[in-house]
Amino acid sequence: MQEAAAIMAAGKGTRMGTDLPKVAHVAAGKTLVRWAVEACQAAGIERIVVIVGYREEVVRAELADLPVEFAVQAEQKGTGHAALQARQVLGDTPGRLFVLNGDMPFIDGATLSALRAEHERSGADMVLTTIVPAAPLEYGRVIRDADGGILGVIEERDCTPEQAAVRELNIGFYVFETPGIWAVLEGLSTANAQGEMYITDTAAAYARAGGRVAAVPVPERIGLGVNTTEQLAAIDALLREVHGLPPVEESES
Repeated sequence: MQEAAAIMAAGKGTRMGTDLPKVAHVAAGKTLVRWAVEACQAAGIERIVVIVGYREEVVRAELADLPVEFAVQAEQKGTGHAALQARQVLGDTPGRLFVLNGDMPFIDGATLSALRAEHERSGADMVLTTIVPAAPLEYGRVIRDADGGILGVIEERDCTPEQAAVRELNIGFYVFETPGIWAVLEGLSTANAQGEMYITDTAAAYARAGGRVAAVPVPERIGLGVNTTEQLAAIDALLREVHGLPPVEESES
């Protein structure tokens, strides 16, 4: 079975206030996307496809020393559309596909290995990672039925007040089966607040078709991502603490 990862790294990150791709910003001495690639390597994932788009040459140059492949998302039409671009490289070979956000540097090999283990154990069509944070975050809510089965994931801006009160959040790391996931991604709707193809809508698509979606709970910090320079600074400090790296003042002295 082929095992591959698709890292979504095509966005600009307009809230960062620079012309760099968001994933090319540095936290604790590494670009955000490099943290993701190294997590895949630590988990032993054999093929790593980085989905590039905005200023793709910057991301390609940053990862030139690593054994990764690239697929291009020429238009940014959402996370589901981004993941679909990995088909350009991977084709229809049967296997397991990990999908990662490229701007969440606390992802690690242990978390990806836990996703793999749950996928093998459960035989689910989709496995996602969840957190129950101490304070609300702007992430998709995991909607379950009365028996605990996952019915879908609703992005915050599309939630009803009742859905917005759900505390279990999806944080953007997944495992799927290929080639079946390609048809699911191709069938995603853009009828939502952002007019985009949400990868989170794959959960409802599988549930409606009688498939199974499983979840792996992970530590809250795995869900920390970067959207602003303030978040980047906070994540830089926490990454240094977690990985035993010197604070910025010492490293620059």
